[in-house]
Amino acid sequence: MILLDNGNTRRASDPTANSRGQVWTIDEQTMTATLVLNADLGSYAGAVGAAQRLSNGNYAFTLGITGPEPPRPPAHLIEVMPDGTKVFELMVNKTEYRSYRVRTLYEGIDDVLAGNPRTVESVVVNDGSAQRSMVRSITVTFDGAAVLDPSAIELRRQDGTLIDARMSILLVNGKTVAVLTFAGTEFVGGSLADGSYTLTVLANRVHDRWGRELDGDGDGAAGGDRVDGFHRLFGDSDGDGDVDSLDREQFRAAYRTPVADAGYLWYFDGDGDGDVDGHDNGQFNRRFGRS
Repeated sequence: MILLDNGNTRRASDPTANSRGQVWTIDEQTMTATLVLNADLGSYAGAVGAAQRLSNGNYAFTLGITGPEPPRPPAHLIEVMPDGTKVFELMVNKTEYRSYRVRTLYEGIDDVLAGNPRTVESVVVNDGSAQRSMVRSITVTFDGAAVLDPSAIELRRQDGTLIDARMSILLVNGKTVAVLTFAGTEFVGGSLADGSYTLTVLANRVHDRWGRELDGDGDGAAGGDRVDGFHRLFGDSDGDGDVDSLDREQFRAAYRTPVADAGYLWYFDGDGDGDVDGHDNGQFNRRFGRS
């Protein structure tokens, strides 16, 4: 939710209070609202205005008047970055009911010059290897620069439980890369627990520079989520969904090796303590023959 807080009630108790540009995330399931942006716009407008998300990921707020009513100029159109830093201000010697930024007057409605909307180029579990004995990271790479809203990527267990993953966002060679990792006491060895998982990249929370939604389903049009499924089963060294004799051969070769040993395989170090030891062997044996 993007809004202009004129600040009338604050102004009543503080004559120096300014209007604010705010962005909130709303969770209807938990009935909570989280303030993401609270930008002091440097002036006060007692009425009229607008709030807008821009295609570059910034926000624009209109202060349609200066001071309390009756309306009087100038009006201000202010652009701020997601951290609240002001980067642009246009003042007009008129009052404005609303104003909105547009990227161009010449492209029409089909975004011909913009090309296709953004897509997900790849979803990689760990380093891309087949093993699913440990799952410590998931890397989502887009085919170019993308703007991700909060909770743009969801990871859920088979029963629908949402996983509290830690996400970092990078720009690598012009492409946005989101990396999910797992920290906290519920993640042993920094890995997801055994089970089946679904990763969903929500199209309406990922946008390109033009503000268009992600083409998550790859049909060439904006909209449609990207959905990937995978599993984690400790001991499954080849990712075939079970722990069998082939996995046992691999485990035996790595057994009793410390992290500095050339034969050490990190995905058999279930507790992440730097070696493949008796505790890891016990966990492997409990899963042997399972799928």
